[in-house]
Amino acid sequence: MPSSQVVTPIVVSPDLDIESLHKQLTASIATSAPLPYVRISFADSDAQEFLQGQLTLDLRQLDHNSHRVTAWCNAKGRVWAVLRIWRSGDGFEVLVPANQAEAFIKRMRMFVLRAQVSITPRTDVVQAHIEPGDQPDGALTTTSQAIVLHHGSDHRLVVAAQPDTHDERAQARYQALRILNAEPHIDAQTQEKFLPQSLGLSELGGLHFNKGCYVGQEIVARVHYRGKAPQRLNFALDPSDHALEGKAVLSDVRIDDTRIVQWVENIKA
Repeated sequence: MPSSQVVTPIVVSPDLDIESLHKQLTASIATSAPLPYVRISFADSDAQEFLQGQLTLDLRQLDHNSHRVTAWCNAKGRVWAVLRIWRSGDGFEVLVPANQAEAFIKRMRMFVLRAQVSITPRTDVVQAHIEPGDQPDGALTTTSQAIVLHHGSDHRLVVAAQPDTHDERAQARYQALRILNAEPHIDAQTQEKFLPQSLGLSELGGLHFNKGCYVGQEIVARVHYRGKAPQRLNFALDPSDHALEGKAVLSDVRIDDTRIVQWVENIKA
């Protein structure tokens, strides 16, 4: 199960109080907002075997009461998409950034060949909910109207047919909370640039090295056994333009007067 603890960035400025910021982001009234994600179903008898050969996560370790982050890589081991996945009956559901969804489905269907697996986009609304709860990080619950993916006890994703209330600040607050928990944001502008280790997917429980072959696995494993990724994920509050020079920005969010930026930086030899 992934950790529910707030992750401290590698470089910490003297005035960076992550715990206080986390409380600030979750202390206000309950709120929600739609997010730009598309739900895609993988069904039929070969769904697990097919996805086991595509994703960085060992699906044998995923039960019906959990959701996890994982990645699909290209043949060079670079992350094409960061996904959130959970089981649904004998199949699986994944959330993909909306600006990658059409191309992702097309690419997945190219790998199907003779496998018995159907790949179907859904029309559900994916919303961020920020409010107190009682479920641990990584838990999945269902109701008659929604699928709920819990991120600890203070925020979650809700996948439902109809949208809930809409607070424009909720989307930014959710994005900021995911940055604080070291979840990388990859979309069509930043895909195929980074190894999964550089994005911290191993620490998030979404990268396994003993699961067998998958797309890009050979290069990912080679970097792992050499012991060092060439880049690392980081973030900061209110960084200067100078501090961001030479860094690949993944997410740039403003909450009131605070700017939260997530990036990937090169590790000096």
